[in-house]
Order: sequence, then structure tokens, then C-alpha cells
Amino acid sequence: MNSSSLTASKNRQSEFYKTVSIVLNEMADLEKSVEMSRQDLICNKGFCATKIFNYLDCRRRGFLTAKDLRLFLEKNSVFVTEQESRLLFD
Repeated sequence: MNSSSLTASKNRQSEFYKTVSIVLNEMADLEKSVEMSRQDLICNKGFCATKIFNYLDCRRRGFLTAKDLRLFLEKNSVFVTEQESRLLFD
């Protein structure tokens, strides 16, 4: 391998690691945001996880599916594809 090929390879590897670092940082930021929202919910005296679950479980099956999520979102004017709703369950 000549020096220009080696340099190009190192540059690609460096760009790859930079991209991975950016993605991991974005994931950490998202996780932090989700955790803060979760903590806000449980501090709300009106929050009841059982009531939320029962509302989401509109077909009264005792568990949630991607379809339950999609139906809930549609009732609240949020429209997602079947594939998007499955992302939380796969």
C-alpha cells in the first residue's frame, strides 16, 4: 500500500469515528431528554401510569402493540406509518 492510499484510508477511518461519535452524542442527548420528561411525568400528581396504559390499550388486551400506539396517535391527530409505530416494539 503506498503512502497516499494509507493516508486516504486513515482519513476515511477518522471520518468514520467522527460520525460514530456524533451519533453517540446525539443518542445520549435524546436519552437525557427522554429521562427528564419521564421524571417530569412522575412528579406530576395527576399522572397515573395505569390510566395511561388503559387508555393506550384501547382493545383491552392487557398489553400494547404497535397498532395500539398507532390508534392512540391517530386519535390525537398524529399520523405515523405502520413501520414507524413498530419501531418502539421491535
